[in-house]
Amino acid sequence: MSPRLPRSDYEQNSTALECLKIFYEKCLWTSNSLTQSDLLRLAASSSAGALTFPVCLAVIQGLFFAPLGLLSVVIYGNLLGACAVVVSGLSATQVTCIVWNTIVDGSDVLEEVRYRADHCTEEALIVSGLSLVVFIALGGRLRAVLPSNVLNPGVFGRESLPATENYASTSKRTLITTLGRRYGCHSCGAGLAVKDFIADHQPPLAIVRMQKSAKKTLLARILDFFRKKRRPRKSTSTPEQRFYPQCTSCSVRQLSYLSAASRGLKRPSPLVTHGSALRLRHLFLPIPLLVVSAYRFCAFGI
Repeated sequence: MSPRLPRSDYEQNSTALECLKIFYEKCLWTSNSLTQSDLLRLAASSSAGALTFPVCLAVIQGLFFAPLGLLSVVIYGNLLGACAVVVSGLSATQVTCIVWNTIVDGSDVLEEVRYRADHCTEEALIVSGLSLVVFIALGGRLRAVLPSNVLNPGVFGRESLPATENYASTSKRTLITTLGRRYGCHSCGAGLAVKDFIADHQPPLAIVRMQKSAKKTLLARILDFFRKKRRPRKSTSTPEQRFYPQCTSCSVRQLSYLSAASRGLKRPSPLVTHGSALRLRHLFLPIPLLVVSAYRFCAFGI
């Protein structure tokens, strides 16, 4: 690799906007001088980064969140999701640069957009922040990185329909199928592979009925006896139920859990992972890498 020439006096004394303009012009000049070998390296490194980001999210979900029982409904779900996105963004950026720099027979005309290991703290903060920004800008919800719980609305539950204790009517089942085709199963995200979607009650119908039929303790009955003479007791309101589209697999998992719970048996896990359900938010864009390159060029002239 040929040694890098120092910046000119004009570049060293430029303001931030002028420096960014110079960096932009150099990027344009570089793009016009790409060889076929450079294009192959660019395609290979970009593909590696694009593959690393969703794979890293799936690995974190399957090997960390799932074994620890960390679901999307936990209070700190957004914080955990942010950590997963940051780690995945840093990994994808690093893999992109490693692939770019290790492919043989390639020139160094894109040295400006190469991620550097030194000054790692500042660059890591830039990549972390922009990874979150890009993820959210593409429609991602941070807590949606965590597994779903079949006893709660899943991470893919974007829209729903009002529900009663009765099963869904024909018209509502048609609407549920439309929502399922658009957003996938609300628990696992499956869409194209699902033939028929089930109108899933949330909260589940069995849980609502158990809450209504729960027997009062002897102490609660005694307290009610003395309270009803002073003021009427407020009626216990039942939770509002909604219909969500659900695939057969997740519906069977929910039914198995509720059936085991009602009979006092060992309950299977209500957790559902969805690492293979890719959406637009899983697209890795090299924006953090370009911003890091601009930062290094303007701050250090490299």
